[in-house]
Amino acid sequence: MNIDCLSELTDLEKLGLIIAAVLGLILIVVGFVLAFRNEPWRVLGSIKLGKRELAVPGPLAFILLGVVFIGGTIWWLSITFPSDNIRFVQKHWTLGEVKERVERVSILQVELKGEAASFILDKEFSGACATDLMNSICNYYKHLQCDNTEPGVFVIKVVP
Repeated sequence: MNIDCLSELTDLEKLGLIIAAVLGLILIVVGFVLAFRNEPWRVLGSIKLGKRELAVPGPLAFILLGVVFIGGTIWWLSITFPSDNIRFVQKHWTLGEVKERVERVSILQVELKGEAASFILDKEFSGACATDLMNSICNYYKHLQCDNTEPGVFVIKVVP
């Protein structure tokens, strides 16, 4: 998971991730605060696992639930953006072909200036998301001038 990929999430997805992470942190903090008091340890919550029932102290239940929220957030991000989510392999691709595919599978817009559309990639590239992929292409080829000042837009120009 690359941190650049967060810009490609919808606002609703970002909101859901933020709420889950904040709720998880709050539950962990409440669990630790309650852990230093005597009385919450006497309160037992029950967790049903199939036919079995497990008694869990209150503070521990809060901490475990917080870890589940944060772990779920991290798991969802790793499933959404695996390391080789977008791949360009098995042939020499042009930047024009890369642009078409990237714009089809993500919200990222790629603008190719001058002869950039016919520029041939002689290496296999992959990325967790379109932003990660375009960054790796721009970092590999030093004679490509890449501008990503506007969020969600890559402007690429070939510089001799």
